[in-house]
Amino acid sequence: MKMTPFVARWIYLSAAAIAIVVTMSSFWVSTLGQSSVEDLYFTGASVAGEPGEVVASNMVTGEKRSFFRPSDGFRIFDIAKAPQGSLVAVQEQLVRVDVPIEQATFTASSQTGDKPGLERMILRILNVDGSHVSSLEDVRSFAWSPAGDRLAYVTGKFVGRDKEHSRTGVWIWNSSDRRTQQISSKGYFVFWAKFDGNVYTWDPVGEGTESVRRYDVATGRLELTRHKSIYFSPSGDYYYHPGGGIGLRENIYLAATDVGLADTSPALSGLGGWLPIAWSPDQDLLLMTVNRRNDGSRRLESSMAVYDPKADALSNIRVTGEVVGWGKSSSQIVVKANDQIVTTTLSR
Repeated sequence: MKMTPFVARWIYLSAAAIAIVVTMSSFWVSTLGQSSVEDLYFTGASVAGEPGEVVASNMVTGEKRSFFRPSDGFRIFDIAKAPQGSLVAVQEQLVRVDVPIEQATFTASSQTGDKPGLERMILRILNVDGSHVSSLEDVRSFAWSPAGDRLAYVTGKFVGRDKEHSRTGVWIWNSSDRRTQQISSKGYFVFWAKFDGNVYTWDPVGEGTESVRRYDVATGRLELTRHKSIYFSPSGDYYYHPGGGIGLRENIYLAATDVGLADTSPALSGLGGWLPIAWSPDQDLLLMTVNRRNDGSRRLESSMAVYDPKADALSNIRVTGEVVGWGKSSSQIVVKANDQIVTTTLSR
């Protein structure tokens, strides 16, 4: 399960801006090899000045091991396990400022003037045992197909902090022959929908308006939609907008009409703010951070909750430890407690 950017992801920060804060993503691995079956949860994190690493935690034994370390000078940016199969995508980034001009890929602005900078973003596709499968350059966002045999990704050139990458393109990588195919020349974010099997691209800052395009994988047709974001629920009945940065505020939309629920929902309108995190893997339930005001106090308190848009019901999550994300189903939550990654039955 890939957390949408999220969670670092994912929102509207440039690659350099994201690199200086903690980034985290996670996924399940259910089968390792043909005969061994384990429950592993993979986490990857990086902070400024540290490269970070991807760590695998055994949910049964509590054991942990290092799965991937970034290349020299790089740091972990994002990770995602394919929903099925045994492939893992690890994104790593290198950013340096004041490099020799012949090495420069962008210009970094500072109080002392412009300086030549070097930035590289590489997506490593690995087998679950850590062996190398393929590498893709300049990947800015990516999404596995529901079957885990293909990967949609956005490429672009980094041009500086707080600036959107240039010369974007959307591609599909196929694990069967390791070939790539370009499907669009526009898009900054990508999502491979489970409910219809199609690829959705999103350009939240292009052409002065937000634009979501649907690529029909079967026919190769690319068409503009009226949707305002691409993060669909498992059924496709809803999608959320992450808010922040340029564009609309955070919201949950009914996909059939593209009408937002935030202003009409009694459950959401009473909050002091909220941030969508990820849909459940098997139901239209959205994990989110919510801010509430205590009675008689102006101070907001944050907590984790699950929102059911069909019932307009918001339920607090009551667990011991830090909520990391969904487990294998909507009945499981992954929690970090006592420096261990464990699953717990969701209590609401």
